[in-house]
Amino acid sequence: MPRNKKNNNFWQKIRFKYKLILLNENTLEDIFSLRISQLTAFLAGFLLIGAGVFFVVLLILLTPLRNYLPGYLNSELRTELVGTRMRLDSLTEQNLRRTIYLENIRSILKGEVKNDSIIPMDSLIIIPADSLPLRSERELQYVNRFEEDEKYNLTILAPTPPAEGVIFYSPVKGVVVERFDATRDIFGVELLCAKNAAVATPLEGTVIFIGYTIHDGYVMQIQHNDGYISIFKNLSTPMRKENHKVEAGTLIGLMAKDSQKQPRLHYELWYKGVALDPMVYINF
Repeated sequence: MPRNKKNNNFWQKIRFKYKLILLNENTLEDIFSLRISQLTAFLAGFLLIGAGVFFVVLLILLTPLRNYLPGYLNSELRTELVGTRMRLDSLTEQNLRRTIYLENIRSILKGEVKNDSIIPMDSLIIIPADSLPLRSERELQYVNRFEEDEKYNLTILAPTPPAEGVIFYSPVKGVVVERFDATRDIFGVELLCAKNAAVATPLEGTVIFIGYTIHDGYVMQIQHNDGYISIFKNLSTPMRKENHKVEAGTLIGLMAKDSQKQPRLHYELWYKGVALDPMVYINF
């Protein structure tokens, strides 16, 4: 059979109209009749499904249901949740202190505690030393030997970073607006950068921490070789997860996408517990 004839038969078949009739069984009277083809039924079903999907999408986007979608929680609501959690922790601690304070007053009024033996309220939260388990003889020997070995060890006071042969990449393209100053507890530099700017790691390493705070946004720490640690603050979107290994110059996150003021990246460089001036090692 020719191909054109098959196509004509196919179109004639799906466009052939059928009549659907509802009859009254007692009077054989037509109650409802409908003439419809397979093509019309398919198009009607497709439009009905499309309308249903469109209605569901509008329902999710225009109602609070969107907050239940994974990853949709916006930064403002996340900040509010973190702030609420911190206030709850503060209220819990304040309630504990008030309970201990009232318990002290009750004991004093009942005469259970002498006036000259009242313990400060904060010390009641600390576990008494006599309730801790006693050290074993082997543990005491180890502590004494460690203290004796480290008594004259001066290397921990001023470690010398192995900078020879180490090439640091700039974490972001920007302008330094705040310099390192340990005397003012500023242990890094702040870089004024473009919105949605890409942030990269200066050295090869492993992501050891990712967290979120109200003031610093997303915070990421990367452990490099030879004892270096990089700390990035004010990230808007982290692109790596904990325990991920990254190469030098690899993208690890983005800065703020939409903000009223210019985004700033806070970057710190540490070596064996000592903060270093990043401008000595990196050409920003």
